[in-house]
Amino acid sequence: MYLLFSGIAGKDTTAASLSWFIYMLCKHPDVQENVVAEMKEATKSTKVKDVAEFGASLSERGYRKDAYIHAAITETLRLYPTQQFL
Repeated sequence: MYLLFSGIAGKDTTAASLSWFIYMLCKHPDVQENVVAEMKEATKSTKVKDVAEFGASLSERGYRKDAYIHAAITETLRLYPTQQFL
């Protein structure tokens, strides 16, 4: 039964992880500022007018150097794991 639910829960776990990550950013404004600065540096953008423009500026290569964002996401997953061990 557990395997059935864990197989179809991919969207729920991703949504939960993103929700906790945004919550942690709101709770820690200093971390939020550092994440935003790293995102701006990775996308080489100073002012974004819309979501489509921001999405077009993203690339996988730019994120390989983003240690702070990786650390923030990893810490969020450590504090709030998406699937509890039985």
